[in-house]
Amino acid sequence: MKLLQNIPGFLVQKTRSAGLFLNNLTKKLVLGENNSQNWPNRYQWRHFFKILSRNEQRFLGFFILVIFLSSLVPLRSFYLNHTEIGPTNGGAYAEAIIGAPRYLNPVLAPANDADRDLSAIIYSSLLERDSHGNLILDTATDYPIAGPDQKTYEVSLKENIKWHDGETLTADDVIFTVRLIQNPDYNSPLRISLSGVEIEKINDYTIRFTLKNPYGPFLDNLTFGILPQHIWGKIPPASFPLAEQNLKPIGSGPYKFKDIQKDSAGKIKKIELVAFSDYFSGRPFINALSFSFYKDEATALAAFNNGEVDGINLISASNTGNLKADFNLNKFILPRYFAVFFNQDINKALADKNVRQALSLAINKTELIEKIINNQGTEINSPLPYFVFSKDDPGASYSEPAQDFDIEKAKNILESNGWSSTENGTTSLPVRQKAVKTGKEQETLTLEISLVTVDWPELVATANYLKSSWENIGVKTDIIIKQPTEAQELIRARQYQALLFGQILGADPDPFAFWHSSQTKDPGLNLALYANSDADKLLETIRRETDPQKKIAEFDQFNKLVTQDLPAIFLYSPIYLYPTSPRIKGIELNNSNSPSARFVGIEKWYTKTKRHWK
Repeated sequence: MKLLQNIPGFLVQKTRSAGLFLNNLTKKLVLGENNSQNWPNRYQWRHFFKILSRNEQRFLGFFILVIFLSSLVPLRSFYLNHTEIGPTNGGAYAEAIIGAPRYLNPVLAPANDADRDLSAIIYSSLLERDSHGNLILDTATDYPIAGPDQKTYEVSLKENIKWHDGETLTADDVIFTVRLIQNPDYNSPLRISLSGVEIEKINDYTIRFTLKNPYGPFLDNLTFGILPQHIWGKIPPASFPLAEQNLKPIGSGPYKFKDIQKDSAGKIKKIELVAFSDYFSGRPFINALSFSFYKDEATALAAFNNGEVDGINLISASNTGNLKADFNLNKFILPRYFAVFFNQDINKALADKNVRQALSLAINKTELIEKIINNQGTEINSPLPYFVFSKDDPGASYSEPAQDFDIEKAKNILESNGWSSTENGTTSLPVRQKAVKTGKEQETLTLEISLVTVDWPELVATANYLKSSWENIGVKTDIIIKQPTEAQELIRARQYQALLFGQILGADPDPFAFWHSSQTKDPGLNLALYANSDADKLLETIRRETDPQKKIAEFDQFNKLVTQDLPAIFLYSPIYLYPTSPRIKGIELNNSNSPSARFVGIEKWYTKTKRHWK
């Protein structure tokens, strides 16, 4: 301030030294006529630089610049201390999906991986599983709590939920969806999960579910996608699978349908979605999503390496070395496993438990996991493996039964039970045969197996490994590779001798559909056609059990029964591998209950950032 107060005097001094170079008008403008004024007016400032020499002007300019730059340091420090880098709206994400969609409809979607993936993004549900496998709220306002009888559950809905066409989601939509799933005319794969469940409307945003019997894992069944009644209510069952809305969906999820592209043959090549600005959990950061569909992993991998897409829905462990583009390999554990399920009704040799035991002993699972999936998996020896329980659950102490690998023991079991090795005139491999009585006739059985699996690299490689292992003990093995749709037809009809296939148990496992004797026919999933009355009783008890400690003990008893009876050989649980571009941020994966659960929280993914005030 003292410096500024001396400016008028400084101007006077400079004016005197300027002499002839400053005329009277300039003097008046710079000095002013009112000597009582302590602060120069704007006219004086305007002519100030005219009385400075060039060096003085440079010095003053440098001095002002230093002051300005010095002031930026605390300003920058203040800005950085009071802001943080965070996601912002913008960008796009493109993913390659192996397979093709048929129905973007949550009632039909569970039959197809591509449908499940897109339905998880387009539709919302009452509850969902987060990236750690925990049950969290979606459209529900709080967690349904069972009534005193353990058979009634009330659910309240959030009141700010909009469908993509602007209509409001209410209890009527939930009731409509449940009853549609329960109607056998619609052929929903979810029908068994809601069978016998009654639903009633309390008010526009509250509903009540009533079960026939207590069912511990019931809340997991409330993760179905909700359909809009005003769109689907007038479509009859016969027209349901063919309705245009199956490929131009209206949902209430974070992204809404924009466009669909087909090739000249009518096959779907690409589906585009855009962020739903009225999404009840907040507008997604990424503006647009696109999903391109590929016939196999090789073509999807090429698209990723060429930069055509930012991610692949799944890659086999053997192919991770072929990822050439810069990538993040997201990994998460699914409650699933792969096993060989035996159909003892079709192959009489497999009805001999000794044969099944020998086949199991012939498999080196440690080597199988190392060679086929590059150690990206866990050995499985029972129908309810330990990893289906969370770390905070009493099931964390649950132990997996051990499985032996012993080639010589396998051979001895076969020999001691009449399966003698004989030379085969057509191949270099010996075959095993056994004479058995069928009524009054004597019949010679040849020990050979037809193994069916799906055309997926890891499963095909696993099938070839099993073939080699079994032929080492004299069991001739033929491999039949089927496309997923063809395999589904064989499974529905139970037309296989041995089936190499996977099962997803769910985060809160209910093995009833997989192992109860009532589920041996379609739509049941008892692929081994297993029937044991003691096991049935345990499965029925497990369904009603709500005490975690008791359920663990019942799981343990059930596992012992199945591993003793050996209706299947349990192999491994692969880690789910999901490659994405490093520019896609915010992906959080750990444990999920299905592949489509990778999209839980997709509204928080982002590609763009900016500084936000704290």
